[in-house]
Amino acid sequence: MGANDDVHIDEVAQALKARGAEHFRFDIYNPHRLSVEPLSRLDDQPFSVIWRRLKPPFILDYANLDEYYHTRFVIDEWRSLFAGISLSGSGIKCVNSYASEGVSSNKLRQLGFAAECGFRVPKTLCSNDPDQISAFIAGLEDGLCIQKPLTSFDSPTGRTSYTRFFTIEMANEMAKNVRVAPSLYQEYISSPVEWRVTVVGKRAFAAAIQKPIENDLDWRRSHARNEIVQFELDKGLKDRLLDLHQNFGLHYGAYDFMLDGEQNPVFLEVNPVGQWLWIEKLAGLSISEAIADLLIQESTAEK
Repeated sequence: MGANDDVHIDEVAQALKARGAEHFRFDIYNPHRLSVEPLSRLDDQPFSVIWRRLKPPFILDYANLDEYYHTRFVIDEWRSLFAGISLSGSGIKCVNSYASEGVSSNKLRQLGFAAECGFRVPKTLCSNDPDQISAFIAGLEDGLCIQKPLTSFDSPTGRTSYTRFFTIEMANEMAKNVRVAPSLYQEYISSPVEWRVTVVGKRAFAAAIQKPIENDLDWRRSHARNEIVQFELDKGLKDRLLDLHQNFGLHYGAYDFMLDGEQNPVFLEVNPVGQWLWIEKLAGLSISEAIADLLIQESTAEK
C-alpha cells in the first residue's frame, strides 16, 4: 500500500522483481477495485502479505485545507479496511502489524521496553505541570533539558515540530501553553554523534551520524551537512536490540541512539514507519533489498 511516486516503494519493487516475486502496488490515490465481505473467508484475497507505506501528501496552501483533511480521511478509510483484513485471523500478514505499530509508536512505552532490555534511557518526565517540569530541570546534573512531543506534528502548512532546549524560565513564562498538553522532558545528552539503526526482521543496518558541532540538538536540521558512515554493531548490543525489536512485535523499525560521554549508546526512540532510503544511499546500506527478502519470507511462511 503506497503512492505511485513513493521512491522507497520503487526500490523495494525493483528488488522484488529481481527476485521473481509477484507483487503489485495498491495506490490509494488511484486505487484498484477491492471488495471485502466481512463474514466471508478473507484469506481468499489475491495477496498473502500487506506492506503499508501510507504517507499523507503535504499541502502548503491554506486554501487547500479541506483537500488536506479529505485526503487524510481517505487514508484512514483505507487503513481501516486493511486493518480489518490483517486482524481478521485470515492468515494475511501485515508489515508492520497494526497492533505492534500502535504499541511501538507510544514513546512512553518505547522507553519502558528499552530499559527492560538493558538499554540506558534518558531521565524523562512526561508532564503538563510547569512546577513539576521546573523541579525536574532543577534536579538534572547540568540543568540542561530538552522538550519533544509525544506524537509527531506536521501541519498542512509545512510546520514541523523539532526537539528543542527547555528551561525553567520557559516553564514559567509559557505556563499557560505548557498546561494545554503533556510533552516529554528529558535530560540533554551532548554528543556530536548519533546512531540510526534500521532493523528489518533479524537484520540490523547501523549508521553513525556525525553532526555539525554548532547544531547538535536535532540532526534533521543540518541534514545536508551530516557525515554518515555505516558500521557493525557488536554482537551483544545487536542481540539486545533484536530482543527489543521482537518485544515490540515489529518487522521493521528505525532506531535512534545518542552516545553518552563514555561512548555508550542511549536509546532515544524507534520509528516503526521511519524513512530509510536517504541513509541507504548515503551509507551504502542494503535496506531495500532486506525489506524485499522479508516480504518474500513472510509470504511463504506458514499461516
